[in-house]
Amino acid sequence: MGRKMDISGRVFNGPGMRLKQYINEEKSAEEIIQILKKDCWPFLSAMKKCSGSKNFWRGVISDYSDPGFLKKRVRQDRKPKDIGLDLHKTLDKLFLKKFGWKVRSSGVFATSDMGMAIGYGELCLFFPIGKFKFVWSQHIDDLWSYTRRLASLHKERNIDPQKQIVDWYQDNNLCGALYSGNEVTFNCKEYYVVSPRDYKLSYHDIDDFIGDLYR
Repeated sequence: MGRKMDISGRVFNGPGMRLKQYINEEKSAEEIIQILKKDCWPFLSAMKKCSGSKNFWRGVISDYSDPGFLKKRVRQDRKPKDIGLDLHKTLDKLFLKKFGWKVRSSGVFATSDMGMAIGYGELCLFFPIGKFKFVWSQHIDDLWSYTRRLASLHKERNIDPQKQIVDWYQDNNLCGALYSGNEVTFNCKEYYVVSPRDYKLSYHDIDDFIGDLYR
């Protein structure tokens, strides 16, 4: 990539300047790319098959004092914030039966839709580390939003709404999940988030970063 950029998105080319290179004062863009290529190669290999933008985003709660490149561990006992606990447990049982893992309790959420991701926190690029699984639905963009329609769905169609939700999910076609712009739930032990910080100023730089990553 060659260029140096501070967290505000400004690009610098001058030698010998101690700057925050792209996202982190201790890691250059080139160093981060090499880390991602080494640790996230199963994900990157799968994503190379997709055309167009290859960005999965995650909204991360941050006080902006964190470095822009973080490794995070996935909780295996996630508690629901918006979905009721009973519904959370019911969906987990159904997901476990269908896919072999508790999607709601042990999953981490991402999306290619920047607008959706930023609603949950600071906008960050998302990269699962090592082996991973994922589920998504063509019919459900955001499960929390969809569950608010459960009562009317049950009344209108006389079906088991929880089972219908899980039936609509699939665990293949990562490119389709990317293109859909819907919420995708990943199963992995750890993941990296990369924060451009001032995304309004750095669209082209994000494109350069992603382009170098997939070369």
